[in-house]
Amino acid sequence: LVTSDQWEEAYKNLNLDAMSDSVTVSYGITVNNTAMYDFPTAEIHTGADLNEAENALQQSYLRMNEPVIVILESADSAWYYVVAQEYIGWIESKDCALFENKQAWMDYYKQDNFLMVTEDCKINGIEGDVLMGTKLYLAENSQDICVPKRNEQEEIELTYVSVSSDAKVNEGYLPFTA
Repeated sequence: LVTSDQWEEAYKNLNLDAMSDSVTVSYGITVNNTAMYDFPTAEIHTGADLNEAENALQQSYLRMNEPVIVILESADSAWYYVVAQEYIGWIESKDCALFENKQAWMDYYKQDNFLMVTEDCKINGIEGDVLMGTKLYLAENSQDICVPKRNEQEEIELTYVSVSSDAKVNEGYLPFTA
């Protein structure tokens, strides 16, 4: 149940006054696995038992390294309203790094040389689990992967890490089988 005070606070944080007829977008990449919400709040809204897995405001989950287009920043600057490949919603801004321009963003996420994670796993140099389906771009002329990080200016900063031989990855997409 959402109280009127909670609704008012969430509505103010939408930052709709910053919207105009013309919107200047930014281009980003998720640097962590991150939840996507209907409103810029991580408050849990669910049934009486407070089951966090059933948050009514969470619509999806984005994996690390997913491209997004940033449409709007929340009033408190803690959230971005983004367009992802399959969803539109709010993600925490700390989980997204911005590119200098659209061309740099496209050059990054349209690379041909990558590893596809085939099973949730840990990879040294990456916090948390790397989820199945995550695309990890290979560094040029190397078997190291590029790991996106967010610097203090909210921009992308790449670090490079080696992938151990026991990591659950495949070079490129898996072959399609019927």
